[in-house]
Amino acid sequence: MNREDYLLKDLRKGNINALEELIKLYYPDILRYCISYLGDFQIAEDLTQETFIKVVKYMDKYIHKNKFRAFVYKIAKNTCLDYWRKKNKEPFMEEISYEEPFYEPGFSEFIANEDFKSIIKLLNEEEREIIILRFVHELKIREIANILDLPMRTVQSKIRKILKRLKEDLKEEEYEE
Repeated sequence: MNREDYLLKDLRKGNINALEELIKLYYPDILRYCISYLGDFQIAEDLTQETFIKVVKYMDKYIHKNKFRAFVYKIAKNTCLDYWRKKNKEPFMEEISYEEPFYEPGFSEFIANEDFKSIIKLLNEEEREIIILRFVHELKIREIANILDLPMRTVQSKIRKILKRLKEDLKEEEYEE
């Protein structure tokens, strides 16, 4: 059993400290995910908190099968999509207004990586999400499949196809220069 399993077991027994520890465990990742989805730190922070409120609300419906991380990401995704629907805008990779101090390994590199931003803009919404979940958040293919409600093989295939297309596009761009 991993730490998450113990925390979920304790939470089912009514240990509120286990909930607090679960939130601490996933909060930085979900905040980073919301920032990449929204591009605005303040809004991402609000939606991250809203995500965890929903996690608590839907906890009784969650059946633990080592998919809790995917469960939390899926709620975060839906929370961010709801935000975009209310704004009647397209999600993802807006210019990130990075004003708040946020110290997490790799985050500043993610924000600053202009090459990544320009490459990711070549992709459609689903492709961007798959690539961000896989390579920015380093989720397993099984977790991505759970979040996106896709078969695992489909996610694997899409990742291969996206990477192959990006490689070809970048080669063409290099050749043109």
